[in-house]
Amino acid sequence: GCELSETDFWWGVPDFAGAVIRVDLDPAVIANGPPTEIAILADAAQTLDTILATMPAGAPQRGGAARVSALLAGADAGLTPLRRKHVRTLDALRAALPNDAQLFTDMTQIAYTGNSWFRTSVPGTWHHPSGFGTLGYALPAAIGAKVARPETAILAIAGDGGLLFTVQELASAAELGLALPVIVWHNDGYGQIRDGMIERGIQPIGVSIQPPDFPVLARAFRCHAAVPQDRAGLIAAVQAALSADRPTLIEVREDSAWLEG
Repeated sequence: GCELSETDFWWGVPDFAGAVIRVDLDPAVIANGPPTEIAILADAAQTLDTILATMPAGAPQRGGAARVSALLAGADAGLTPLRRKHVRTLDALRAALPNDAQLFTDMTQIAYTGNSWFRTSVPGTWHHPSGFGTLGYALPAAIGAKVARPETAILAIAGDGGLLFTVQELASAAELGLALPVIVWHNDGYGQIRDGMIERGIQPIGVSIQPPDFPVLARAFRCHAAVPQDRAGLIAAVQAALSADRPTLIEVREDSAWLEG
């Protein structure tokens, strides 16, 4: 179910155990990615049905959930301090939201971590603009989703820089009276680009900005605003926003004391 593109290898190429068998409809795609012992140019669903039909019946392997939990625990131990802050925030959002909530994320560092770490039990609930990487995607996408599915909990996550590309759509969401929490991950600029420039020895240019006062800006658009001071405050702010009479902009600063540790 994946073309194994560049964005699937942000954290490195997986170490596959055993022979790698690739199934894909596109000959150009199947030629890319990790080394492949067997390449099958076909529809993946039909191919798997055929393979399963030829396999002998047997008891399914047990203990999969425990193995997954162990793998996740081991991966958590290797998180950088910054990603630990992301995970703490994402875990709080998970606790605040129902299982079928739809999240729409922008090109921001917390979303990059969330692509791999946000816990979901319902498919198709985490949306991210992989590929083109369009800044400003989260807010208008979340508005569209809330209009289409007003009964569903919808949440947007954007960085302080990326939000400014489409922040005017708060006016549309307020006019429609949408109960929409909008999380702003505030790191004083374009953090991913800034960190990349520093890592490569490039003098950072145009990546450290002076964002507006987001709570004031939200109220100017007739929206609610919140600046939680701890995990419980973030959970409460999100839950209140899900039933509010208009959008709520919730600012989470990367340097918040409660995210340290």
